[in-house]
Amino acid sequence: MTTPTETPTTVTLKDSDYGRILRTIENCAFSETAILTPTYSREIDNILGDISATIASGTSLAVHIIKATKLLEEAALRTDLDEGTQTLTVLHLQNRIRAEGEES
Repeated sequence: MTTPTETPTTVTLKDSDYGRILRTIENCAFSETAILTPTYSREIDNILGDISATIASGTSLAVHIIKATKLLEEAALRTDLDEGTQTLTVLHLQNRIRAEGEES
């Protein structure tokens, strides 16, 4: 019994979705940065307060995840804390995030 031979497929970078993927990553990074600024954050809260809860809940959850992730990143990267304090800080943030998630 013979097995079919596999022919390698070569796709050039310009023919791939690489450019679209990079643009998507850049747009997401810009969106996350905007969400984390106080002015945009307040405006998002105002907009979400004016639309139906069904639509707002998904967006609100995404915003909450972005903000929580930023807090965790900052706590994990702190160099002014000893390892035990840093661990307690991260655990405290995780507990707070879980508690807020259970409320919504």
